[in-house]
Amino acid sequence: MYGIVNNSTGEALNRGVFGEVTATKNSGPNLGVQNVGLYGKASNGDHNYGLYATASGDDQWAALLDAPVKINGNVTVNGSGTYTGTWTMSDPIVKDNMQVVENAPDILKQLNGYTYTFDVTGFPSLNLPSEKQIGVSADEVLIAAPELVKKETFTGKLDSVGKPLYEPVTIEVVNYQGLTALLIEGYNKQQTQLDDQQNQISNMQAQLDACGCGGQMRLQDQSSNPIHQLNLQSDYVALLGDCLPNPNDGKTKITVRVPQNVGIAEIVFTDQLGKEVSRIAITNRGYSDLEIETARLENGVYHYYLIVDGKLIDTKQMLKQH
Repeated sequence: MYGIVNNSTGEALNRGVFGEVTATKNSGPNLGVQNVGLYGKASNGDHNYGLYATASGDDQWAALLDAPVKINGNVTVNGSGTYTGTWTMSDPIVKDNMQVVENAPDILKQLNGYTYTFDVTGFPSLNLPSEKQIGVSADEVLIAAPELVKKETFTGKLDSVGKPLYEPVTIEVVNYQGLTALLIEGYNKQQTQLDDQQNQISNMQAQLDACGCGGQMRLQDQSSNPIHQLNLQSDYVALLGDCLPNPNDGKTKITVRVPQNVGIAEIVFTDQLGKEVSRIAITNRGYSDLEIETARLENGVYHYYLIVDGKLIDTKQMLKQH
């Protein structure tokens, strides 16, 4: 079947092929069960298309579907898409073996976010956008989370006799919805660590606030060993001062006091996840002003701890920003 219309009469709507089925539902044993206005089927060829449509002119649309669309099968689109809304099936009733991703932070640390532009001229059959993009590298995702990467073959336009104008292109594609799940679980893990750290800080602050009771400070070290006591009324007490300035943009100063009888004293810096980023040995005894270089650190909140002979004495926060 072939249809053609030459619009010489200036009609507002021209149809090369028009198909319509109208049936009264339930008027017979088989009437109105399934109506198909246009049905196409192709098989046994090198390239099979049940329906192929092109368009040309000022306002080009190969197909205008003025009703909900149902697709039973996979969809491959060579070009960008714009939606007013989208929903993805995620009901647990269609899923098996659901497990929380335990190593989401480790996976995310292996990935980088990139800005880039597509090689439009190198892959003309893909109808790639020319605008600047933000995304990830499929190669990195393949290493960190291989479940989110697969290879897809894209075919391009056909010529006038139905043959492809370009060779098929096979490239790696990424499941960005899966990355969203990793970000959610990574945030949950990070927030749990931050809450644990805040609880530790609150507990240590409560112990420090108790220092005025009889001139004694009761402080428990990180390993939950029995409590030891320090006399605040003598020079045998180690003290950790606030960093100044705070926030800082590359350099700050911290005042500490280390008793003469101390063997090893050091300040340890950690990021918000509790990862150690720096450790500074304190060699002087008594009061010292330590010049701290922070230029290499990323912007954010850090904690620093005074540790004397393996015991945690105090902790404070430092904000790096520029």
